[in-house]
Amino acid sequence: MLIIRALSYYSGVSGSQGLPGDRNAATGDHQSTGSSNAPRKTVSDTHLSDKSEAWLPEKSGEKGASGPNQPSSEGSELIPDWWLNAIKNLSDSDDTAVMIKALTSVDPLKDIGHAGTSMRFLTAYYCTQPGRTVMTGSPRMKQRPVGPLVDALRILGADIQYIENEGFPPLEINGSADDNIECLSSEIIAEKKAVIFKQKGKDDKQRSEDGNHYDGSGHKGIGHYRPSKNMKGGAVSIDGSISSQFISALLMIGPVLEKGIELHLTGDIVSEAYIRMTLQLMKSCGAVFSREGNVIRVEPGGYGVAEFTVESDWSAASYWYAMALLEDHSRVTLRHLDEDSLQGDSELTNIFHKLGVVSDFTDRGFVLTKLVNLHPGRFEHDFTNTPDLVQAMAVALCLAKIPFRFTGTQTLRIKETDRIAALQQELKKLGYLLESDERGSFLAWDSKHCDPAVKPVIETYHDHRMAMAFAPAALVRGEIRIADPMVVTKSYPDFWEDMETAGFKMTIESISPQ
Repeated sequence: MLIIRALSYYSGVSGSQGLPGDRNAATGDHQSTGSSNAPRKTVSDTHLSDKSEAWLPEKSGEKGASGPNQPSSEGSELIPDWWLNAIKNLSDSDDTAVMIKALTSVDPLKDIGHAGTSMRFLTAYYCTQPGRTVMTGSPRMKQRPVGPLVDALRILGADIQYIENEGFPPLEINGSADDNIECLSSEIIAEKKAVIFKQKGKDDKQRSEDGNHYDGSGHKGIGHYRPSKNMKGGAVSIDGSISSQFISALLMIGPVLEKGIELHLTGDIVSEAYIRMTLQLMKSCGAVFSREGNVIRVEPGGYGVAEFTVESDWSAASYWYAMALLEDHSRVTLRHLDEDSLQGDSELTNIFHKLGVVSDFTDRGFVLTKLVNLHPGRFEHDFTNTPDLVQAMAVALCLAKIPFRFTGTQTLRIKETDRIAALQQELKKLGYLLESDERGSFLAWDSKHCDPAVKPVIETYHDHRMAMAFAPAALVRGEIRIADPMVVTKSYPDFWEDMETAGFKMTIESISPQ
């Protein structure tokens, strides 16, 4: 088993970090298959130096001369030229690579590995496209439910069949795009940086009258309007308490359905911030919607946008906030974060302010400063809208000896792993006993301890956030060992390099399974 060791010999934390983005930085096993014989990066000897910088992932920012806006020749072969020109600041993470490969490959078999977002979004997308598509993924992906999304898509007219187990991937999709339109999506015209669309039996003038944002040149920008043949759209209901990704997947196909979509959300809505972000991003790309309470109406008409710049990833900032919390007088600068962000995880600024970490936007970047040690008794917070912050927060608060009770955590049971169980198991190795219930509706630590393991190895369960959440433990424990460290490439390929820049010393060790 490959592990990461982090040895912390701290003399003062001050640094500048950037969230994931440089295409040159991604190395190692992008499949995150657990144990491997390939070499891996490591962490040790930690202090966040005055010159350390973190480049946060895209959703993240460009990194130097070979960032996403100026791609290197290495690692960008899957990305068509017109995407690189139309979509600025595109992430180099595994999830982005999986999405691009699926969208640009002519192979009807789409294996998205561990990428749950891609599974949900592409399932809806391929229902609107011509031809047969099979959606599959890793063994863990085949355990993650998609039944509510499939049920809703079927009501809208989709032809979807379960290949193995009812309610779970893999899926067979028989697309329903209009037979009168031929989409040559794999034919890229470099001079025009566009996808060619041809409509049978109509000349350019007639196509211009029929098409949305069509100028007769073959260029429709990023979006186009091709109403589905069988999926007419209309009203459909979905339980909002399971996954906001189901909701986003349905909303995003609304503009290309003949009747649009009227989505009725039932139950307690989780991750509301992600629904709002989806709608605002759709609006910025030309979609029209209205909302009254839990009913969202998306009008037909398609998308149309010349270019789009992707925002940096606030979720990735949580690990640097945790490091700032754990070091007195720390100072960390994060690059490429938007102060007026659509992302719900920008709530980090308010959460950590209660713990003594102050956030300031400056010309140099977004500066985190640990001013005081605040121990608010038991820290309580509802993570319904920000579930991706739970792992970093739970580990950081245990290490800071601050008891806590989190609510709104039920969706963590069906993520890349059961994140509630994973946190309980791995924090127990460090001597902390967490409590929850079967549903995962809360996660709590009431200062209960057990004997820690000797030289514990933190398992990551193919979950990128487990690896990054436990990395700051080096600042408190002196060292931390993390198995399968390259799971971070799923969302933050440069994480370990950024930690080295911040002053952590990385080493590599290979051990035999116990």
